[in-house]
Amino acid sequence: AVLTAALTLLSAGGSAPAGAQSGARIHLIHGIPDTPVDVVAGGEVVFGNFDFQDTQDLSALAGQTLAGLQVRLAGTETVAIDAGDVTLPASGNVSIIANLDAGGNPALNVFTNDTSAIPAGQGRLVVRHTAAAPAVDVLANGAVAFANLSNPNESQADLPAGTISASVVPTGATEPVVVGPADLPVTE
Repeated sequence: AVLTAALTLLSAGGSAPAGAQSGARIHLIHGIPDTPVDVVAGGEVVFGNFDFQDTQDLSALAGQTLAGLQVRLAGTETVAIDAGDVTLPASGNVSIIANLDAGGNPALNVFTNDTSAIPAGQGRLVVRHTAAAPAVDVLANGAVAFANLSNPNESQADLPAGTISASVVPTGATEPVVVGPADLPVTE
């Protein structure tokens, strides 16, 4: 199995995108490799051919209920995720990730993005495990920054602005490196 991990940098504060209602910011992220999908609500395709690593801004739908929300394999009636009626938050900042759970089954996970203030000169690093894989350690500049992170959990840290070399390894190991190393900018 290929291990994928969502490494997300969030800047402190941040404004809602144009068209957002009630200050809500809602992003849907496709995290299932090799699986283009159509997102259907009320029996109609809301957006189609949504592919791995694509994002969709749902902020304009804040506070609305999406009736019969389904994620279907693109161009088919095959349902990968049947979420039922889903009410989107009316406020806040959330990321919804369509991913595989630890057992390899399609799942939707909702994460609340921490947009609280942080000290000047720092940035916030958020790591989310959304792969069909066992727990991992996330290394920053070769040292364990987040230990034993399992699906569907997250960890975060406020770090000095700069660039870190990040990699992902099985929990308690230094090899094999299953993601990275990758240089990640931590933006003030």
